[in-house]
Amino acid sequence: MKKDSFSGWTMFWAISIAVIIFLFAFQEIMDFFQGSGGGSSQKIFSEGIERDSKIIEHETFSGSDKKFSEDDDKNSELKKNLEEAQNLSEEEKRAILEQKISEGEKSVSEGDYQAALKTYNELVELNPNDENLRKNRGDVHQNLKNYSGAIEDYDAAIQLNSDFAFAYCSRGASYIKLGNYEQALKDLNKAVELKPDYKEAYKNLSICYRALGDNEKAQIFSEMAK
Repeated sequence: MKKDSFSGWTMFWAISIAVIIFLFAFQEIMDFFQGSGGGSSQKIFSEGIERDSKIIEHETFSGSDKKFSEDDDKNSELKKNLEEAQNLSEEEKRAILEQKISEGEKSVSEGDYQAALKTYNELVELNPNDENLRKNRGDVHQNLKNYSGAIEDYDAAIQLNSDFAFAYCSRGASYIKLGNYEQALKDLNKAVELKPDYKEAYKNLSICYRALGDNEKAQIFSEMAK
């Protein structure tokens, strides 16, 4: 009986020691993975975020650089064209001018005023002292409902040619659109003074007087426009 009791206690302590060793080993394994493997995973994850951020940052600024590069290219191209134009003969300049004017007139006839504006911008750059180009670009601005821009071009045209009846008439029309009827009347009266048979100027005078509520004068000028 004593022998059986001793064997039971021996078995109990052997099992207890084995459990303690197993728990200790398990804890060591867990500590290893948390301290080594987990840290490595976190490091890899952090490096991935940093790398992706750099890629996004690079792509963003690359896109901006591309836009600035395109703008620089356009400015360089215009500058190059202007420099080349200085070396052309008068005959060559005239040929280019006529071609561009034809392109502008075609765009206007087709109602493509943005294309016409681009063409006339180039023409005015090459010929800033041409009153007809300034007047024509003013007409394009007027069709685009940019009346202030139109008036600037008409001002320039009139400064270049103080007897430019067409520019006075067009500027008067822009002033009507802006509600400045007093200035519109001055310009339109100047237009018919310079060109007494100018029907468009009489038509605009009729519109202006009607806007002012003077239907009698509006009717008179309407008849004269016919």
